Amino acid sequence: MTYMKNVLFLTLVILTGCSKSATDAKLPIPPKLIVFISIDQFRYDYLTRFAPFFGADGFNHLIKKGANFVNCEYEHATTKTSVGHSVMMSGAYPRTTGIVANNWYDRDLRRLTYSVEDTLSPVLGLIQKSNRDGRSPRKFNGTNLGDALKHHNGNKSKVFAVSCKDDASILMAGRSANAAYWMNDAEGGFFTSSYYMKAFPEWVETFNREHSFDKWFGAKWDLLLGEKDYPMIDISALRYYDYPKSWSGTLPYQIGISLEKPDADYYNLLIESPFSSEALLDFTERLTVEEELGADEFPDILCISFSANDEIGHCFGPNSREVMDVTIRTDRYLERLFKFMDKAVGDEHILYVLTSDHGVAVMPEELKRLEIESGRVKPPVIEKLVQEAMTKKFGKLDVESSYVGRMANLDFYFNRSALDEKKIDKKAAEDYISQVLTKSMPQIFRVYTAEHLMHGNISQDTVLRLVQNNYHTENSGDLVIILKPNFVWDRNEVGTEHGSPYSYDRHVPLILYGTNWIKPGNFGTPCSPADIAPTLSTIFGIDAPVGFEGKILKEVIRFSK
Repeated sequence: MTYMKNVLFLTLVILTGCSKSATDAKLPIPPKLIVFISIDQFRYDYLTRFAPFFGADGFNHLIKKGANFVNCEYEHATTKTSVGHSVMMSGAYPRTTGIVANNWYDRDLRRLTYSVEDTLSPVLGLIQKSNRDGRSPRKFNGTNLGDALKHHNGNKSKVFAVSCKDDASILMAGRSANAAYWMNDAEGGFFTSSYYMKAFPEWVETFNREHSFDKWFGAKWDLLLGEKDYPMIDISALRYYDYPKSWSGTLPYQIGISLEKPDADYYNLLIESPFSSEALLDFTERLTVEEELGADEFPDILCISFSANDEIGHCFGPNSREVMDVTIRTDRYLERLFKFMDKAVGDEHILYVLTSDHGVAVMPEELKRLEIESGRVKPPVIEKLVQEAMTKKFGKLDVESSYVGRMANLDFYFNRSALDEKKIDKKAAEDYISQVLTKSMPQIFRVYTAEHLMHGNISQDTVLRLVQNNYHTENSGDLVIILKPNFVWDRNEVGTEHGSPYSYDRHVPLILYGTNWIKPGNFGTPCSPADIAPTLSTIFGIDAPVGFEGKILKEVIRFSK
């Protein structure tokens, strides 16, 4: 019903934009350029916690002049990078798109597969070690905003995406994009896929030959502000930091100081530092000029995903000095971006979107010191428990080696061949193991079976609804395991994680700013990043992406008379 209401509203807007209506309400001329900004792993509370340290022209350029939604939460359970970036540009959930996580278990291949893995599309400029190194958006089912815009005007619009990460860039760019670019962590520079083009444009070749990434070799990442502005250092927490190679202690850190010259280790360190955001902006500015974005009557889309915040957040946690520092630096990077775009295109011709793909959990050890129940759960523990329980009930296998396919994210996959060997009904196995896990592991909140998720009605229960939105019949597991709040899936006992259906992973910023299209103000309306694509489609006066489920944020659209 919500989908049909949105379709009807969008249809009315398109029609009334082309003819006189009773109210004569119509849309203004569309923006020349959408600049769609995603800050990877950016909790909503970063906007409020660190607000005293923001300048006037970074985050505040959007917050003070745009529509700031303070109650924006994702409506899916597996809050991961690939999922968030696919939702924000399509308005569709994993149950439709198939992007259920960054990686999921492929039952036919009997291994993990990556959300943008594609054996048919080699990466340009990369010596492939395996055909699994190819990249494209082919695993994404459906279309996104860029696809819809290009379809509307006969491919005359340009759509680009840039990021440190390939999945973020590709899933924002969509199927019809001119290109998705991401950082080369082996050699420096930027990659793209042969899915988009047969050869790099000359300007990209030139950019990569300049080795601009190397200018941070030996650079020091130090506190941007005075030390008194940062939280006190908790020495006991340092042993839980997931330090990148060669780093230890606390800020400052140096990038590649122990290396003889820039190499793969250096480029990996660069990506895990704030300086990668500067490299991203260098490339973005070059792209904007060389591809002449926003230069004609056909609207263009530029997607930018800042990944350093995620890398740093995983290592140090949301309450660290490092996360505070990269957040303040991001404010300054946004100021640089806005000033450049104003000169290149004109602020009055641009509509900005700022959001994030997910939040992150506080380090469990920090919460334990506050006597808050929390902890870490290792996926192999689940796999071992299932194998032992199945063997005890159904006996040892003769042909297959294990009843376990894989534990991946929230999803547990049976080895279907093992079930066939023992002639075990899949539903019976799901029911049995869900009971075993619930009784054996107090860290578990709920276990949902595939049978329940496939045949149950969409629930009013929040967690179940989020899991249902995330469940895809082909790509999701036979069981979906939800841990209790403040417990994280963990493999190495350091750092922190995201990926849960709880608010600390789902609550993210959403700010829209465009003088001619968006009404300014703070809005408490409950919303989701899935609402962005249908809202922008309304402003463009085009059909929304196929299968969108988000709603149109009608209250902020500035219609003209």
